[in-house]
Amino acid sequence: MPATSSTSDASSPLLSRHGHASFGTVSNTTTVDNEGQQGSGAVEVSVPSRSATTAAATRKLPAAHLLLLVALVAAAVFAAILTATASGASASSSFGRNGACPLEQSPKHNIAYCNIPKAASSTLSTYMTGIEHDINNFPAVEQFIQDQGGNDHFDLVMKAECDVLAKKKEFRFFTVVRHPGTRLYSAWFDKIHDHKGADLPDMLRATCGSDAECTFETFVDGIISYLSSGVPNEHVDYQSRLCDPKRIKFQMIFKLEQGFDNLSKRLQKWTGVNFDFKATNGDTGYSHHTEGAEDVYAKFPVDDMEGYERLMPYDVQMKIYETYKRDFVAFGYPAPVKRTTQRASCPILPFAEDMSDSKWNKEDLSTPST
Repeated sequence: MPATSSTSDASSPLLSRHGHASFGTVSNTTTVDNEGQQGSGAVEVSVPSRSATTAAATRKLPAAHLLLLVALVAAAVFAAILTATASGASASSSFGRNGACPLEQSPKHNIAYCNIPKAASSTLSTYMTGIEHDINNFPAVEQFIQDQGGNDHFDLVMKAECDVLAKKKEFRFFTVVRHPGTRLYSAWFDKIHDHKGADLPDMLRATCGSDAECTFETFVDGIISYLSSGVPNEHVDYQSRLCDPKRIKFQMIFKLEQGFDNLSKRLQKWTGVNFDFKATNGDTGYSHHTEGAEDVYAKFPVDDMEGYERLMPYDVQMKIYETYKRDFVAFGYPAPVKRTTQRASCPILPFAEDMSDSKWNKEDLSTPST
């Protein structure tokens, strides 16, 4: 008999755009069998008795009929196997994208982070690696990863099986989300514009028809159909699908707009570790922008929520809102409001040659994902 695991009224700090923490409740109810699966996927097969089989065998059938009978039985067995496999796949895909939820863990501190690309994921993966190896400042963790032969911020982080880890009551779970519009703009700028889609050619082809000069507005139009394909790249996938608060009991859902100082304080209370997020250049965490990229970004500063709402064309904002409405609702982001300061269209941005420079060679072809 399946056992029902129910959790409710989990207080999760949802930080408002004005920097104040409000607390909502998350209610989770999951029905699983005793092995933790949503249905066993077992197939019951009826086998005829020996006497019936013997009797059937005494009948002399034409060879062609016998071959046809064997083929039909084989087809039925194959179909049963496919059904069982599909059932098992459905059960295993309860968490995250394509059956894998992006949980990273630190067993030493009993915390787990659900990784959402384009929401400071490189920085937080570096943090998770650091606290597990007793390294408490950002540059030292980066150096440690490279000294161990790592070639991106995610090489040494401890991954976790969601359906196992999510049941461990001693763990605390957190994730960091971002305004869906600024997150999508960051994905376009870093993955399409700054190095012309070289590291994500499939997404470039699906959203922009392989046009390396693809504008943000064209990219947004392409995203609408791309998301319906069922297998979108995680940099543009729904945050509420990657880290579903209905599936994982988060003790903290933090908004990137609140800033790392506040996040750092919350994490320090959890772990007792005073981790220094400052990079060698003085930035907080990993900065994916070179000096050239910063200059280009400054020409249309919509990577933060205030600039996005003030400058991004209203019709573009509405397309993004309708496409990512589930994220706006799930994480409490406001719907677009028409303003006189909003541009009629997005400007055509130049390309800076040094935007593709990076000391990390594998994370992508230019700058690491953040």
